Amino acid sequence: MFKSVPTLRAVRIAAITATLFASATSRAQNPADFPPSDRVLEGFKEVVTPGQQKGLMSLWIKPDEGQVYAAFNQKFLNHRYFIATTVGSGETYAGLQAGERYGYWKKIGKRMAFIEPYLDVRSTGDRESRSSVQRIFTDRVLFDVPIVTILPQWGPIIDIDDLFVGQAAAFFGSSVSGLNRRLATIHLAQSFPDNIEVAFEVPVSGGRLKQIHYSVSVLPPKTDYQPRKADHRLGYFVTNYQDL
Repeated sequence: MFKSVPTLRAVRIAAITATLFASATSRAQNPADFPPSDRVLEGFKEVVTPGQQKGLMSLWIKPDEGQVYAAFNQKFLNHRYFIATTVGSGETYAGLQAGERYGYWKKIGKRMAFIEPYLDVRSTGDRESRSSVQRIFTDRVLFDVPIVTILPQWGPIIDIDDLFVGQAAAFFGSSVSGLNRRLATIHLAQSFPDNIEVAFEVPVSGGRLKQIHYSVSVLPPKTDYQPRKADHRLGYFVTNYQDL
């Protein structure tokens, strides 16, 4: 009896919080809360997906201004994404993958946040152990962008050049120091059913032109891939994590 009162109170608070959050989310999802999509996309040209298929994201470009908008499909919450970054030109190791990001998109109010799962610490133990790991080693937000409008039959639209050019340092680090966003131009914008390819040419420190390429892919929920256990004789690299 002593424990029943705070437990009931906690349940009521959780229910109220969930209701308020759902209400706030539904309000933010309402297209009426955003500028009309036809007005926002005025002057933009839609990128046609090969075979007239529905792409992973609907891309809209305004080449003269170096602008790229992207609309999420309505099932984006069910997906995990892999973002591979490559410097296409402007440095010695151009053409080699420069980094990657793995995570999922989450709509928070009128912003889209890309969140990375915490994979370095896990637990294959009992329920209490797994619960503790999930509570302590939480995911982290890598970057976020505002939603500019809602596209009917699709979903939220974000400014891709604001993300991939304006926040390029979050992906490429010091290699894009001194980046002049005002002179960025679109080098590539393609949409496919399972990925999009977007690249920009931008001047960096000293005025050197550099091409930065992003490949955003949706990961299949299940595959038959089986990782092999690490062995020092491989002589390459390993992916390690701590099991508590």
